[in-house]
Amino acid sequence: MDCSPSDSKTYYHWTKNGVDFVYLDNASNEQFDTDQLNWFNDVINKDTHDKTVRTVVVGMHKALPWSISCDLGREPRVENRSIRLF
Repeated sequence: MDCSPSDSKTYYHWTKNGVDFVYLDNASNEQFDTDQLNWFNDVINKDTHDKTVRTVVVGMHKALPWSISCDLGREPRVENRSIRLF
């Protein structure tokens, strides 16, 4: 895991057998806040330079705003942060 118990976050990642599993928190009102986006970018940058990571799998609680199963509507703040993320 990426966080120590004293630094617990609602988003995290772990790597196993060349796959980096990333879990993001978009269940709160803050959605993808700046700290989480910066953390995610750091994880992806490290993965890009790590020859042992061959695949990245990203999961989250809620569907992204433009997905077929989304219940968030077209709230611009949520959609803009989601687009920045991906």
